[in-house]
Formats: sequence, C-alpha cells, structure tokens
Amino acid sequence: MSAFYESAPQGVHIPAAKLNDVLVKRIRKENAAKEMAKKALDEQFSIAALAKKYGVHVNTIVKVLSYETWRHVQD
Repeated sequence: MSAFYESAPQGVHIPAAKLNDVLVKRIRKENAAKEMAKKALDEQFSIAALAKKYGVHVNTIVKVLSYETWRHVQD
C-alpha cells in the first residue's frame, strides 16, 4: 500500500462520515443474522428438504414447482 493510503483519514476521522464504529458493528451483526436466517430457511425449504419431507424424489418436487406435473392444481 502506498504511504498516501496509510496516512489517509479513515472511518470517523472523515468529516462527512455518517457511520461510526458502533454502527458498523451493528450493520455487520444484522447482516450476519440475516445470512444465518437465510441459511436456515434454505435448509428447511430446499428442494431436497421438501423431497425428504414428503417422501418423494427431488425430481418430483422440481416437476411440481415448474408445473410440469400437477399443473391442474392452482395456487
């Protein structure tokens, strides 16, 4: 890294900064919580999880979701 970047003001030392250390930590924590929730949902409602839950093959779920089969059943 050049000397300019090493000595350039960062974070709260920038006069126009709207964030501070506490807010940055909060943003990162909230994003991590969102990612964990997404992962949990993906695990619970993945095509593989649905296939296991209903005792059918993964391809059966794919075909149902794409209306390749059971197209006569509308939401």
